[in-house]
Amino acid sequence: MRPTGGLAAGALLLALTSLPAQGAPTDARQRLSDSRVSAADLQKDLRAEMRFGRELAARILARYPLVKDDALLRYVNLVGRAVARNGGRQELTFHFGVLDTPTVNAFAAPGGYVFVTRGALERMHNEAELAGVLAHEIIHVDRKHIVRELGIHARGGSAAAGLARFLGGAGEATSMAFSQAVDRAEKILFKSGRKQADELEADRLGTSLLGMSGYRPTALRDYLARIAKEKDADTADRRRTHPPFPERLKAVNVVLRKEGLAHMKGRVKAKRFAERTSTL
Repeated sequence: MRPTGGLAAGALLLALTSLPAQGAPTDARQRLSDSRVSAADLQKDLRAEMRFGRELAARILARYPLVKDDALLRYVNLVGRAVARNGGRQELTFHFGVLDTPTVNAFAAPGGYVFVTRGALERMHNEAELAGVLAHEIIHVDRKHIVRELGIHARGGSAAAGLARFLGGAGEATSMAFSQAVDRAEKILFKSGRKQADELEADRLGTSLLGMSGYRPTALRDYLARIAKEKDADTADRRRTHPPFPERLKAVNVVLRKEGLAHMKGRVKAKRFAERTSTL
């Protein structure tokens, strides 16, 4: 049964974030190169991003509940965090969830909240493909795509620093503005879609991240190519929220060729994936 209100969604989000962290990253603020922003402002920036992301994640969970399978959730978190450790946001602890819906999709909210649907998992053949889809979503978080698309910028600072300033006030006006911004982000995820350039960037950088994480670099391409062949692949929702499959496959193939990844071997873990997802 789907949750019908914020309380139920909050409970599901709490269940997701209470999963034990595997090798939770330490604070890596020292390696950020933007000297215009102080350490204190960077911490405010991070807290604001996580607050915004938790609210958007709760909206996602209000639409689709998590699967009631703790073992599966732990497995997806193990795979996702292994990939995220090779990404660019070591100051974040990523949380991964499986949404109980046959829809084929995946979502990412700022602050490190990543979801893949049961329908997407059912169409994967191995762990490398799961890692590839999660890598795509991790890049959306790494590159702060939604925050940038919302256009919340601070003068002379980063997009997320602008978010911190945007959320820094108090009172009804600030609360309303925050809710409106989350509304806009939810609309991006479920209706209008991200910018096509951002989706293609997530495909390209996600493919590189997949290889860096020790998985077969072609796994994301293999998954996208298989989905593209499905009878109902070219739906109106998919056309509205994602670039056409030929464009996505072209972007991935360019990276595989330029970075010499097309013939690189890597982990596939088909048997382990089959065992861990056998309850679907």
